[in-house]
Amino acid sequence: MASTFDKTRIEKERHGVVAMRGDLGTTLDAAGSAPERVPHDRRLKIAIDMRPLIIGSSGGIVQNLIGVFRELFSHYTEHDFFVYCTAFNRSLLSGSISPSKNVLIETLPVHGFFERLSPIIKEKDVDVLFRSYPAIEQIDINSSRQIAYIPDLQHEYFPDFFAPEDLAYRRRAFAQALGYYGAIGTISEFSRQTMEEHLQCRCPDFFLMQPALQVEHRSVALDGVTAEEAAKLPDTPFLFLPSNLWPHKNHRRILEAFRRLHAKLGGYISLILTGDPSGWSELAPMVADLPVRHLGFVRPELVSYLFHRASALPFFSLFEGFGIPMLEAFHAGTPVLCSNTTSMPEVGGDAVLMADPMDIEAMAEAMLTIVRDDDLRRTLSERGRKRLELFRWDTSAHNLMAACMRVSRRAGEHGAAIMSREARPPLVSEARPPLVSIVTPSYNQGRFIRRTIESVLSQSYPFIEYVVVDGRSTDETVDILKSYGSRLKWISEEDRGQTHAINKGMDMVSGEIRAYLNSDDVLVPDAVAKAVRYFDQYPLCDMIYGRAHYIDVNDSVMGDYNTKPYSAAELINDCMICQPATFWRREIASIVGQFNEKLDYVMDYEYWLRMMNAGASIHHYPEILACSRLYPETKTLSARTAIYREIFDVCTEQCGFVSKSYFHGYWNHLCFERGPRLAHVMKHLPWLWPRLASAHRLWFFGCRGLLGNVVRAKLNLKLKLMAGQDSGLMRTVVRLTEPKPRKLSVKAVKAVDRSIAIAIPKARRAVWGVYPDNWTGPIVKIEGMFSTGPARLRMIGWSPRDMNVQIFTDGCQVLSRFLSTNRLETLEIDAPRDKDVNCLEFFFSDYFADTASRALSFRFIETNLFGERDYFLPHEYPIVRRYSRFLPSSWRRVGRRAKRRLPAPGSATIRS
Repeated sequence: MASTFDKTRIEKERHGVVAMRGDLGTTLDAAGSAPERVPHDRRLKIAIDMRPLIIGSSGGIVQNLIGVFRELFSHYTEHDFFVYCTAFNRSLLSGSISPSKNVLIETLPVHGFFERLSPIIKEKDVDVLFRSYPAIEQIDINSSRQIAYIPDLQHEYFPDFFAPEDLAYRRRAFAQALGYYGAIGTISEFSRQTMEEHLQCRCPDFFLMQPALQVEHRSVALDGVTAEEAAKLPDTPFLFLPSNLWPHKNHRRILEAFRRLHAKLGGYISLILTGDPSGWSELAPMVADLPVRHLGFVRPELVSYLFHRASALPFFSLFEGFGIPMLEAFHAGTPVLCSNTTSMPEVGGDAVLMADPMDIEAMAEAMLTIVRDDDLRRTLSERGRKRLELFRWDTSAHNLMAACMRVSRRAGEHGAAIMSREARPPLVSEARPPLVSIVTPSYNQGRFIRRTIESVLSQSYPFIEYVVVDGRSTDETVDILKSYGSRLKWISEEDRGQTHAINKGMDMVSGEIRAYLNSDDVLVPDAVAKAVRYFDQYPLCDMIYGRAHYIDVNDSVMGDYNTKPYSAAELINDCMICQPATFWRREIASIVGQFNEKLDYVMDYEYWLRMMNAGASIHHYPEILACSRLYPETKTLSARTAIYREIFDVCTEQCGFVSKSYFHGYWNHLCFERGPRLAHVMKHLPWLWPRLASAHRLWFFGCRGLLGNVVRAKLNLKLKLMAGQDSGLMRTVVRLTEPKPRKLSVKAVKAVDRSIAIAIPKARRAVWGVYPDNWTGPIVKIEGMFSTGPARLRMIGWSPRDMNVQIFTDGCQVLSRFLSTNRLETLEIDAPRDKDVNCLEFFFSDYFADTASRALSFRFIETNLFGERDYFLPHEYPIVRRYSRFLPSSWRRVGRRAKRRLPAPGSATIRS
């Protein structure tokens, strides 16, 4: 997939070729000076969306935002702040932000978070919405009143570091923010410059929200390390690297550089890693013979202690928007080794020793230098402490408040705060209507091409750039093209096929809106004008496709193309986009790239899939825009077998699997369209061809190694629904309906049990008895690893009735408490540490039944027992045999059907 950015920029930065915008020294000096409060003329209502923040997974974003919020709330008590979080990240505020009358913190369920937030924002009539990270989910407030926090554009530089669905989500969400939001907050001049250079950037206002040292690290006592933690540390000198094992953190090269350092020093130095341990099992074998330890998530006290004891911080990341660990090292007086690229030279200045993060030997030499040179360590330590003074939380808070003032003032000049989610400033200016470029590839289509050309030239919209790319036809095509004179551009020369001709034509045009029309298809009158008006009305739309007729050689209508409203699931199941009725923007084309010239038949379908994966906003236009011609010589009818084979390859590459509908279509074609004899036989065996299609599908998945993808997608489905990540890719793997009670054989239950054991990582937890809207049932079971993470586990919430609750750890009771009706309660226990996998159970003595016949016992607003990325198992029946033993007898299976028979409210027994 083509990217908006070129990695040569990073290559130039390594050698000092790319200069930062403005005077870097002036920028940092200003940040370090005494900041001033932002003057204001009225009380603002500012809403803050914290939905994207995930503890342990969002990296330094969490630290930066909480530090800024702390200063913002304390300095601007005259304004009202409404903070909307989830039960899984509320602790970030409750543990860091002091209660205040002007700050309202409200918990919303993860599932349907934005749908619930929209009416709240509208009711409170907020002036500005601050979004802690871009999201494609839209809220009913004018985009010009929204501010987004974007730390960097790493996904554009290193798209291979991201899963396809994550990359698509980021590109779409970032394009919306950069294109239409009132302001963007970022963390460095490097990040600001890359965003301003983004092709889709129209945002008028960028400001800095640079991180500073966390308060927790400033006040941590070095003697606060426990004996258990101290036992994990080496007695010898060590290097310390606190970061998640993300690809851009460059751990593989850092570990190899450490191996060379270890060999040169003779083995008296160690390396300690902390952070999310996900992925360490893959890296650990590389350094099994070296003194390298990964401690996982650790307390801030231990992080500070490690920094003070470490010989250096080897921060050789491939890409950083800022680099918060550098500040922590500056505070501790730890020398910093870092990359000479992206934002790190800007942040480190003369207080760091830099090396090329792609050069393993250079990194090893830098490590060796810092370990051996005591004078250099002292010098860097002193410079680092001075450098730290340049970064202040209150400066970033004042910058954010000033941006809120500017956004509110600008938006107030242009209308009301609350508008429809689609009512955004138009992209099309009346002074300069957009140019529409249409390309027609042609080869020996003399009998149809005149009708195609006339359908374009007769359009009512006047600003059309039309190019015909002919493959040196031998019929009357060239004479027809000559007859139009200067009314169109055309070339006639040999090419490598239809796809190559399309790409050549697209290289020749410059329109903001683009399309290609085959030389036997036609546009209907006013089609282009309708497309332009639609793009003007919906400026966030990247591509539209309309309805279309099928026509024969005489232009008679034979039927309608089966177009449907867009969803990723529908596109993967079937190409419901009619190519001649499709128009797209130049910006999305620059991201997706050219059509794939390796394909002869489904190059358009592959292009739509790449648009989907790029996060394009695709809309269905409900009117007829074109006519697609069908006759025996067309590729659609004459090469069905080859078309299906290309579809299998394209779907495998772009989606990771192939929809069942394509296998059924392929075998329907083989059995009924290849010849009358076979079709006659199959009419008497209607059950045979669907079974052949299913067998072909299993064989295909097995040969391509895709069976694991299907199993894991099914098991991740519940999680993605609860997290509000409604992925179209997942919808096609398994239908998004709640599992209905059905017969399950012992063999089937064991198979599911094995699948879950394989698919759920050791670091994740399996949760049963929790609903997506933050309600629990009378029984809650959590199974997973508790040996790492917080020492105290808690769930804060309220019960709808007076009841008792008992909590068990591996069958042993650890807490029993009475809960009063509608009273906020904190259920807190010590985390079990005695083994890797523990079972935690909650038993509530009562419940009430809601209108959906759910048994509800407790509504939680904050918890660290589990997270939104853990695995939530169905409520209706225990799909895994081992869970059934934790159910009361009234809930167990009757015969082979999974039936839930709840006792009457108030009569549920509690386990003793």
